[in-house]
Amino acid sequence: MPDCLNCIHWQRSDDPVVGWCLAVKGWRFQFEDCPGYEAGENREPGEPAELPEPEKYPDNDWTRPQILANQERIRRWHKEGRPYWWMAQMCRIPYWNYQQIPKWLAREENRCS
Repeated sequence: MPDCLNCIHWQRSDDPVVGWCLAVKGWRFQFEDCPGYEAGENREPGEPAELPEPEKYPDNDWTRPQILANQERIRRWHKEGRPYWWMAQMCRIPYWNYQQIPKWLAREENRCS
């Protein structure tokens, strides 16, 4: 079977299912078909490695005070139809946390009604 697992160009990484292919100079899975296959040693298929818990982005320790300090501007920009990512950029909120602005706006609207 001409898959990456037994190819001479495929080098296994820390994860036994993924390896670096010298022929295509890129990451490949063990059972991918490749036109550049050259027979190498017979290897046992590997089981996928345990995936680590994903790293969490910083929480609202920085974002919440920035939103509160700019709340009037955010409300004005929201009425003008500005994008949330743009508002976050103007308020110095990290780009990955711009979703906190619409959540904050929704909470504020619920509180006021």
